[in-house]
Amino acid sequence: MSLSEEKLQRQYTMVDGLSIHDRRSTEALPEDAPIMILIHGLVVSSRYMMPTAELLAPVAHVYAPDLPGYGESDKPDYMLELPELADILCKWMDAVGIERATMLGNSFGCQIIVEFAIRHPNRIERAVLQGPTMNRHARTFGQQLWQLILDSRYEDSSQAPIQAYDYW
Repeated sequence: MSLSEEKLQRQYTMVDGLSIHDRRSTEALPEDAPIMILIHGLVVSSRYMMPTAELLAPVAHVYAPDLPGYGESDKPDYMLELPELADILCKWMDAVGIERATMLGNSFGCQIIVEFAIRHPNRIERAVLQGPTMNRHARTFGQQLWQLILDSRYEDSSQAPIQAYDYW
């Protein structure tokens, strides 16, 4: 059993006819401990967020969902747009019993969190946005790809297999 499996359990929740997979902390914490929802980036799943989830689990109720179309969640018939992803995240929170939470996002997850905060401001406690996706000085695919290549040298090498699997 890996450290992730000891600290985080897997759950599936039905939302709008889609099964949404998440990983959530199992630590016995005070009821008033903060609730943190980790939002993955484009293409990758919540597996990418596990090192952060493991660090937060001793002090917060941690949830890391795979949004529809990603990871082990159902794939909808069409690609969900940003507003739909924000809304289904809110519905998932309703289904698992979360009223308000701090959200931490990486890459495209930052955009989802910002959209969520605009659409559902009373449901977000705080936002932590790490590496928002779009660089206003690099808007073409080629420029974004080049930026990804440059930034990849700063990535934790242990994440490479997770990224490769999720990209595949």
